[in-house]
Amino acid sequence: MGFATNIATRWGTQCALAITLLSIGGASGCGDDRDRATGTDETTGNTPVEATGVAPAPPLPDNATLEQALAHRDPLQRVQRVAQILEQATPDQLDTIKAAIETAPLNWGDLEYALFAGWWARFDPSSAMAYCDEELRLRQPRVIVEVLREWGRENPQEAIASGWLAALTDTTGLNPDYVDALVVGWFESGQPDLDAWMAGLDPATKAAALVAYMRMRILRDGRRQALEWSIQSPYTPDLQRLLLATGLNIVARQEPPLAIEFLDRAAKQGIDVRTFIARIGRGWA
Repeated sequence: MGFATNIATRWGTQCALAITLLSIGGASGCGDDRDRATGTDETTGNTPVEATGVAPAPPLPDNATLEQALAHRDPLQRVQRVAQILEQATPDQLDTIKAAIETAPLNWGDLEYALFAGWWARFDPSSAMAYCDEELRLRQPRVIVEVLREWGRENPQEAIASGWLAALTDTTGLNPDYVDALVVGWFESGQPDLDAWMAGLDPATKAAALVAYMRMRILRDGRRQALEWSIQSPYTPDLQRLLLATGLNIVARQEPPLAIEFLDRAAKQGIDVRTFIARIGRGWA
């Protein structure tokens, strides 16, 4: 079953459950005169929901345990504390942390799963990926891209040789989201042979890889230097155009005059820039 089907099935189930619960509530005669719960849950620090609406979540203590953080209602506080705990954690704590993750009251693909999987991938990306494939709540693109990005930082050649990139793909080319993540991690690592790997990709996959590559060049080299590279890159004219389009789309939102300058230069080089004008206009606006 594909991700889209999973989402549709889960959404339909949740809607049906909500309707049933509302019907039960109406039949039981629940109204404004019902008893309202007060007090605070000693385990999670959450204030019970009153009939008039959802009460604000109380502050999560700075020393909250992982279990307490994972059960907290406020997503920003929850993610911040989980990230702090994982940042300080060591590989020998994997089993303890995994146990807390497995019992957490989270939804499919929640950000906390991505943080956990990315942390695990720092020291054992192969096992982290296998776990994501086995555990339904972690078998979600947002989680998987964190593993692949971290794997790209640690050992991109191993990530490719593992076969996961191909196994996770059900389209004519490699999944562009996963290719993006691997390229970003590989670029950040500074390890060699990224250019050679991209050169050997099929056209659709190569396009996805180069889009990610161009974004990273802007971050590393700056806007002008990255655009300069794009119009002189050793790629075919269609891929040069793709790189330039990606760069202009970003630069137009940050420095519109520079985007116009390179638009003119590209036109003089014979690059078809007709669709670029609208991109720059939207960014400038």
